[in-house]
Amino acid sequence: MYRKIRKPWCIYKGVLFNPLGIGEIVGELGGKLLVKNSERQDIPPLTWDKEYLERFKTIKEAIEKIFEHTKYYEMERLQTIMQKNFPIAFEEEKENSV
Repeated sequence: MYRKIRKPWCIYKGVLFNPLGIGEIVGELGGKLLVKNSERQDIPPLTWDKEYLERFKTIKEAIEKIFEHTKYYEMERLQTIMQKNFPIAFEEEKENSV
């Protein structure tokens, strides 16, 4: 039986702890977290050490946090990219906010 992940969204970070991207935590394996970069990801989830992840309850919280650290994208552009990668998550958040 699987348990629900309380904070399923994350920013994954590189060696210098700079944000690299946003992902969805889909499970845990041997103390490491399994992260998908997209809902339609064909390859198995990537394995990350917990120390390289910052976790969030919603994808929008993760977007806001990564935007604080990187000014490579405008907020609207970053949201558009994440909506393409995780359309179901955005639809669920929209439904929950009504």
